[in-house]
Amino acid sequence: LNLASNDLIGSIPSQLSMLTKLEGLVLSSNALTGFLMEWMGDLTALQSLALSRNRLSGGLPPELGLLTSLALLEITYNQFSGSLPIELGSLKHLETIHVDANIFSGSIPSELGQCTALLGLNVGDNLLTGKLPTELGSLKGLNYFYGYNNKFSGSIPSELGQCTELYDLNVADNQLTGKLPMELGSLNGLMFIYGYNNKFSGSIPSELGQCTELYDLNVADN
Repeated sequence: LNLASNDLIGSIPSQLSMLTKLEGLVLSSNALTGFLMEWMGDLTALQSLALSRNRLSGGLPPELGLLTSLALLEITYNQFSGSLPIELGSLKHLETIHVDANIFSGSIPSELGQCTALLGLNVGDNLLTGKLPTELGSLKGLNYFYGYNNKFSGSIPSELGQCTELYDLNVADNQLTGKLPMELGSLNGLMFIYGYNNKFSGSIPSELGQCTELYDLNVADN
């Protein structure tokens, strides 16, 4: 069901909960308001949920963890708030999480490390805090991690060096400290590292010289 870019207003109707065989719900680029309700968990066949560029608000219901076939969760440019639900960690087929440009707070749930099919994780431009979870290192197929413009603290976990498919790492505009992990040097396909405007210390690890595909390294303003 693709109703993107149709100037829709109002809330998402609860009657959609009866479409239990629905595989895709795309309502992006409208003017929808209101909350995501618990009935979203009834859409157990859903593989794609795209609600970006609306005016939706409130928290994400934990019932999203019941969408065991979900591969795409894209809710960027809304006004969602609260914590990212730990129940997302039960979604073993999830490949893409885009929750950037909202007002989420709290930390990244360590349970996301259980989403072993994950290829892309974008939590940028929120109010997230805490440390980047070491469990991100379990995402062996992760292509990109965007955590820019939040309030993350602590150091970049060395476990990211286990994400052997990572090519883009953007943690700019945070409060990260410590040294850049030398383990990043084992990522042969790494092309972009953006860590500017943080509080990193120490030297740039010489191991990054092993990243022969590296195109842009920006750690200014540290």
